Amino acid sequence: MNFVQPVREGEAIRAIKGALKEKSPRNFLLWVLGTNTGLRISDLLKLKVKDVQDRKGNIKDSLDITEQKTKRQKNIEINPEAKFALEYFFKKTGIYDLDEYLFKDTRKGKEHINKPISRVRAWQMINDWAREAGIKTKIGTHTLRKTYGHQAHQAGIDIIYISEALGHRNIETTRRYLGITQDDVKKAFKNFTV
Repeated sequence: MNFVQPVREGEAIRAIKGALKEKSPRNFLLWVLGTNTGLRISDLLKLKVKDVQDRKGNIKDSLDITEQKTKRQKNIEINPEAKFALEYFFKKTGIYDLDEYLFKDTRKGKEHINKPISRVRAWQMINDWAREAGIKTKIGTHTLRKTYGHQAHQAGIDIIYISEALGHRNIETTRRYLGITQDDVKKAFKNFTV
């Protein structure tokens, strides 16, 4: 398995978000939902309008999903950033059919078929976005999920809660996942006294 990195710099995250917002409401939504929910790409790509919007057209407060990989039920809060991206997406695309995929493949000849983009296509897109933002580390579809975890950790959220949100069975998995190095630990405790 290839080990990919999170996007660590807030400036790069904002650059990608800004560029996508201008170019593609669908891609903007994919980036924002991926980095604000911590969902795996397989779970993101299968999302339909009905998963995020009620019959009256209101954005839901949370996502109720069954994770494809683990088969576990999950309820994920839709935070204000994700709500904004959803509202922006619906306003710009005019998509309101509850059975339509959010991340529909719209390449020529496929725009009228209700199928999500493939995992490979998502990988290509995410890599393109990262390269355009000047990111040189190894990037993949898991980068969105890892960015969520890394940014939560940087914001001071306890690793126990991050581990739970990501569905990890132990903290060591989360520590490796977040890319916490021995240097990070030393830096964190440099001025610590009791």
